[in-house]
Amino acid sequence: MPTIADFYVIDGGSFTFSTPEPNPFTPPEVVEYTFSAPAADAGTRSILFLRFHPQGETDCRVEIFLNGTLILGRTLTPGFERSMHVAIPRGLVVPTDNTLSVSKVDGGVVLTVSELVLFFQATIN
Repeated sequence: MPTIADFYVIDGGSFTFSTPEPNPFTPPEVVEYTFSAPAADAGTRSILFLRFHPQGETDCRVEIFLNGTLILGRTLTPGFERSMHVAIPRGLVVPTDNTLSVSKVDGGVVLTVSELVLFFQATIN
């Protein structure tokens, strides 16, 4: 069967982790999305695009999980906005009930995350 490129906008806006320095005795702040991608071909890889803008004086660490699997763990230097993409392994994006979790694990910065878009291959009839 033929496939086409398709996408799903998980969040076209933005959110900000406003806590400058997470408390070591509490879990990190997490933003979570649940979404479906019924046309996604689970046998192919997908790509997550997003933007980061850390503002402050120190580096911060961000982690992104898709369906319980860490797909990105990155330390970000503050001061400039940047786009990033993540190649997602085959079989990780499922047709329904996908959960994407974004958290700022540590660092004394305010971190804005925006424009989360999932690109995938879809099978057409």
